[in-house]
Amino acid sequence: MPSIRKKIIDILNVEGQENISFGAPVFSDAPQHVRKIFNYNRMATMLLRYNRAKNLLEFDNLIQLDPSLGDTYKNYVPDLSHNGYKLQNGKLKYEDNIQVVNAEEDLLRQREAPKNTKSGLGLR
Repeated sequence: MPSIRKKIIDILNVEGQENISFGAPVFSDAPQHVRKIFNYNRMATMLLRYNRAKNLLEFDNLIQLDPSLGDTYKNYVPDLSHNGYKLQNGKLKYEDNIQVVNAEEDLLRQREAPKNTKSGLGLR
């Protein structure tokens, strides 16, 4: 059983009616790459999602658990910080250390604060 999980950002590149390929040189932080592959420990869970409101691909930052074990991907896990790619002028611009909010939390923040409360917790 493999000890590595992979997540891939892949671009469908369409040129004309007959030239269709996967991958394109669109990453600002690695212009020579045509797709981005995240390898990490199979026991970990990694966030990779598209935020439509911000036009942003959001993903977990991966770090080595123990650098003394070498540069094997089974040693990589998310560190609770996030990075992203924002679509600008046909390229994916890398953004370091972005703020990620769950959709449910975002909706709660948009609601009006409770009235006639004695604390900020909404308790009466």
